[in-house]
Amino acid sequence: MIEAESLKPYNLTRLGLALNYSVILEEFKENQSKAYEVAKEAVERSLEKISEIEGDDLKDAMAIIDMLWENLELWGEEEPS
Repeated sequence: MIEAESLKPYNLTRLGLALNYSVILEEFKENQSKAYEVAKEAVERSLEKISEIEGDDLKDAMAIIDMLWENLELWGEEEPS
């Protein structure tokens, strides 16, 4: 099994895992602060290295980063649970 940490921060699988995990934390586990932390870390780490990718991978990575960013904005507006 590949650990997420062994993948580059902008790897599509890693970004997708961060997106899904943060949503699970927020929606089902009702742990908004941890969900926010997971999403924020994924966005920050991926943007630090985003210049290393191009083409369709860049487009796909940016789409996931945008979804993470939207969740951060949404969760930042709500009262922490």
